[in-house]
Amino acid sequence: MPPPETPRNDETIHAIPLPKRPENGWLAWLATVGYLSAEHSPDAALTIRLAPGRAGVRWALACTWGRHEESVSDQPDLSAGLRALWQVVSANHHIFKSDEAVFKSPMHYRDNQWLDRRTLETLDQLIALNNAAFKTAWQIIIVYQALDNPHLRVQARLVAKGSDIQSGGRGASLGDACRSLVRNAAAHYAAVSRHQIESFFADGL
Repeated sequence: MPPPETPRNDETIHAIPLPKRPENGWLAWLATVGYLSAEHSPDAALTIRLAPGRAGVRWALACTWGRHEESVSDQPDLSAGLRALWQVVSANHHIFKSDEAVFKSPMHYRDNQWLDRRTLETLDQLIALNNAAFKTAWQIIIVYQALDNPHLRVQARLVAKGSDIQSGGRGASLGDACRSLVRNAAAHYAAVSRHQIESFFADGL
């Protein structure tokens, strides 16, 4: 005769461990794009555009999957853009089919929890490089997709001086893609001091 089952009371249910939450909002966004790609449409992507504006660099972000697209624009920094984009997506769509997926979503991150310090420093240095080389005539487009090859998941593209200058880079992380971009566009950074270039590559992610 099999042993009786242990009754599942509220304390038993609450004892079930939750999955590990992503360390920051950026990683949570990557997990969400991966979920969209696996559960909804394999073309899911997170696109980020940054370019100089009257009040400094402005950020525009979009999340697309299948026929769906949600976007925000004129954001003061990437952290604000990631938070604002998630507010739009979560208000207009019910994308998750499990509590575990919801737990890994980009919700409830504080203002200082959207990006790690090194990624923030990399982006600040990239902006400084482009301002020094191209003044206000530049923009960068960054795209994340949950591709099978992790080294191709983040794409970064520079467009400067109209469309006269174009260059790109790829990598497994945001920092890797930005450094790949600068390496491939090295000839266009002639106006930038050698110290700035060396500082950009000093602290890899």
